[in-house]
Amino acid sequence: MAIYDLGTASLSANGEVTGVGTTWKAPLTMIRVGATIVFKTEPVQIYTISEIISDTQINVYNPNSETVPAGTGYAILAHDGITVQGLAQDVAETLRYYQSSETEVADAVDVFNNFDTADFNSKVTQVNNQLGEVVSISAQVSTDAAQVSADKDAAASSASSASSYKDAAASSASSASSYKDSAAASAQQAADYANSVNPSSFLKKEENLNDLQSKPQARSNLGLGTSATINHGDNAGQVQLVYGARLLSANRPTRTWSYGYEPYGDGFNLHKDSVVFMDMPGPTTLEWGQLAVSYGLRKCYIANSTYDGGVAIMELYHKLNTTVDSSGFIKVASPIIKVFRDGSFETNEESEGASVVRVSTGVYKVSGVLGLNSDTSWGGVNGGFEIPVDLNKQPRIWLDYEVEADGSIVVKTFHRTHDSSPSFARNKIDGFSNGDPIDIPSDSFVSIRVNMP
Repeated sequence: MAIYDLGTASLSANGEVTGVGTTWKAPLTMIRVGATIVFKTEPVQIYTISEIISDTQINVYNPNSETVPAGTGYAILAHDGITVQGLAQDVAETLRYYQSSETEVADAVDVFNNFDTADFNSKVTQVNNQLGEVVSISAQVSTDAAQVSADKDAAASSASSASSYKDAAASSASSASSYKDSAAASAQQAADYANSVNPSSFLKKEENLNDLQSKPQARSNLGLGTSATINHGDNAGQVQLVYGARLLSANRPTRTWSYGYEPYGDGFNLHKDSVVFMDMPGPTTLEWGQLAVSYGLRKCYIANSTYDGGVAIMELYHKLNTTVDSSGFIKVASPIIKVFRDGSFETNEESEGASVVRVSTGVYKVSGVLGLNSDTSWGGVNGGFEIPVDLNKQPRIWLDYEVEADGSIVVKTFHRTHDSSPSFARNKIDGFSNGDPIDIPSDSFVSIRVNMP
């Protein structure tokens, strides 16, 4: 037989074909490896048999891992039908079948003797024609199915567009209704406002606020203070202008209460430091005063005009730039260290970081410094000490010192007597002679002015 289509079959992705009601290994089916199996799907699916396993299972070449559901009709083209090789294979299979059954050999010989070649070729031609028709119909079905799918998608798109247009139209109608309502509400509000307005309460432009019912109340409502009605100037009862800095001239034509900041060396500053200042005007343009505070240096200045048109500048001394020595006198300070009997000490802001220890009787070491300060107000390089004195201003101790290589100062104190003085003023202490090492008196201290790193 040339076509085998008994039962139904299905195809899995791995190329396994499973039949129901099939006898693919039965004798004379002519089914062999290389034969063609056609599934009656839309479109038709055609595969080549690679292995015949049983009556209900064969394998095919399925490179695209396609599938066919169970219950699908099919047709196996048992031979190619148009070549001598295909015909020879059919004959050979037939002979093998009859050779396996000795009792049927004679019948097989008769079959082949009576084999009508012309009729066989006619049937093969008929099958090939039918196959061509199947392929053509399958192609047409595929084309029609694609067209149907495209028409379906177009119809769905048109329906979606129509729905969108419908929604947009509904939204536009809703918006138009809202605008209409809003316009009606605005019109009503405008009418209400027009009815509520009293033209007699309007201010007239040409009156320039002269038609205000209460000018003081208006100024109060605007947050303006009493100076809003006072002119500025330098006379009594006037508001004086505030300047951010002095002019170049010390005696400018108009000097008012003003403030400012002037850096040192800018060509305008009257003082030797950067300062913040306050100007104070006098009764005339040539009479004025100024207070100035140095920026970060704890110095204060007073400046004022002089009768000859010049400027007098004075520096103020205060607690932070002076010190009271052991004799009670005020001296220029910084940096100062006060050394007491037991080695304790006090520093000021500029001598912070220095330290003192008592080494032995009358010996004290000052560390963290760079020797003595040579300020002339303290007597120069060797005058950086103030020692205790008695009520007659006589020194109570002798003092010597050494400056070590690192700048540390070793201070040495000795007992001091005044043998030529009256007996009550000779500074006699039992057990000590003049020049003996002795500690600083317990009721006093030694002041040392030092250089700091």
